[in-house]
Amino acid sequence: MTGRFVDCDSHQRSRAAWRCEACARNLCEDCAAAVPAGRGEIVACAFCGGLISPILVSRAVAWPFRTQIRCAISRALSPKALALAAIVTCASQCLTWAGPEGWVFGNLLALAWALLCMRLAAAGRPPFGRPTYAELGAALTGPLLRLAVSAGILGLAALWLAGGGRRSAPLLPGLLVAALAVAVLPPALVDAAVERPDHRWLFPWSLPEMEKRIGSDIRPIRLAAVPFAAFALLEGILPPPDFRLDADLAAHLATSAACRLGWVLALALMATLAGALVFARAEELSHGEPERHRVPAVPGATPRGSRAPRP
Repeated sequence: MTGRFVDCDSHQRSRAAWRCEACARNLCEDCAAAVPAGRGEIVACAFCGGLISPILVSRAVAWPFRTQIRCAISRALSPKALALAAIVTCASQCLTWAGPEGWVFGNLLALAWALLCMRLAAAGRPPFGRPTYAELGAALTGPLLRLAVSAGILGLAALWLAGGGRRSAPLLPGLLVAALAVAVLPPALVDAAVERPDHRWLFPWSLPEMEKRIGSDIRPIRLAAVPFAAFALLEGILPPPDFRLDADLAAHLATSAACRLGWVLALALMATLAGALVFARAEELSHGEPERHRVPAVPGATPRGSRAPRP
């Protein structure tokens, strides 16, 4: 077992998939042989016939986050994800027009869906399934609580600026909150995606240290935070619709819904990227079950060698 890739002792250009427990050789597929044993076969060293064990590496080595970015973006922009985002947008938008309490619950609904997607991605599962009420509740009582500790100031600022959806937000304070969201949300989402028994909650003043720990992997999440902040700002500065006096109500509602759809999609993308990052760097972040932190160095390796004759 190792934390990095190793080369085969006999074929320097081939990656070793096994290590012999008897002669300690690193073996590639050509140096391992399938040996009959009972009604089946076992994989043995082609040199000494000893039992061999697979070489395991951490997921961060086998599947680095930079190689998972394109897949995460494709998932977030897939037809299924877009359809779910449209449903979440309609439901949350209707709630926000029902007064201050509806504004809070509507935004919580969109946030809970994104956090559920993040939780699934961090577990290595497809993030955009059909959510159940139980799953949304688990996202609200798990990741949301940690997110509220580290970045809850953003929600309080938005609630104050928009008056619970009753007024349009001033432009300059809205720009400041949007800039704060771009700076704070990416590391806060990564922290919220980490699940471990001894998890310590991250406070706002600890976010720079968390970002430093993540390193350059934070950049794709931060890039996704820019359209999220922009669409949220545009929706915030729009005046709330007046269903009785608004002369161009249809256009007003369509504009507001388009802005909400934009930030819901951007939030889902941020959450998916954060989940993929936590899944890739699970061992470093102590996320999930320790026995799942390491994967075979050569997935699906099959022995192609033949057993050397005994002298």
